[in-house]
Amino acid sequence: MCSDYVNKVVSTAISEHDTYSMYGEEQQPLRGRIETYYNNLGISFPGVSQPWSAIFVSWVMNINEGTNHTFPISTMHSFYFNRGIKNRLMNAGDFIGWDINEYAPSVGDIIQMNRGHNSFDYAYAANNMWYESHSAIVVKLTQKDGVPVAVVVGGNENVGTGPVSK
Repeated sequence: MCSDYVNKVVSTAISEHDTYSMYGEEQQPLRGRIETYYNNLGISFPGVSQPWSAIFVSWVMNINEGTNHTFPISTMHSFYFNRGIKNRLMNAGDFIGWDINEYAPSVGDIIQMNRGHNSFDYAYAANNMWYESHSAIVVKLTQKDGVPVAVVVGGNENVGTGPVSK
């Protein structure tokens, strides 16, 4: 069963997808919405030519936070995953970074993946705070041809640019 926080995260991610997925990031209203993500997190908006997917994830996770959650804000996915791995190793914190080979994602989790032609693994992520990567929020679990599939929502899903997509 999902917590209220997870339900809010998933609902927000799906709502953002449903509202903005038909627009390119240079188009209004998505461009203005991306600027809102930055502004709400207290980060200067650099424009949409800068990958903004980490800001999208940070915004979704933080806009729904109660006093019991502490998701790090960052323009880089690698930063919050490195923190999550450190939390796991110290048995502390609300956000825990698991190796995808050790833990099956649940609804509300964030899956991090390589961006571009990188092949960074969990060990690399544990020892490096800044590297190119991508992540998205799990909004649904399903199966395709008997294989478990996580349906995710993330920002600029088209290799650096693009809409909010699922």
